Amino acid sequence: MGNISENIRAKRDEILANKDNETGKSKARTLQMQATDALLNGISSRAWAKYMMNYMTNEAQLTRLIGEDANFMDNTPYAKETLVYIVANATCGTTTVDGTTGGIVEGGTMRNLDPDMIGFLDAGVEDPVPNN
Repeated sequence: MGNISENIRAKRDEILANKDNETGKSKARTLQMQATDALLNGISSRAWAKYMMNYMTNEAQLTRLIGEDANFMDNTPYAKETLVYIVANATCGTTTVDGTTGGIVEGGTMRNLDPDMIGFLDAGVEDPVPNN
């Protein structure tokens, strides 16, 4: 994986590839439940962190996703809204995601995130590219 948006898309793609079987449906339901718990308990909760762990591949990404990256939160336009969209949009199921399209935001968890928001989310917390 690489950056946060790639991690989110990979999770979405995994679910969509299996949306017609129990594996995909179960993963989608789990994300829905985790997202609902995160929304009900707030950004400082364990529920928020548990949900956001689905989309991180390094500690810097998790710090950003749980709102503890002070530079991101204090200096990035729409930082809070970006994090809220990632959680709120996950309360939709695979059939909602399947019918939603729109440029880079493709539906699902990325819905409503414009390219600038995605750029800010990913900036500086990418996984390093492995040397071959």
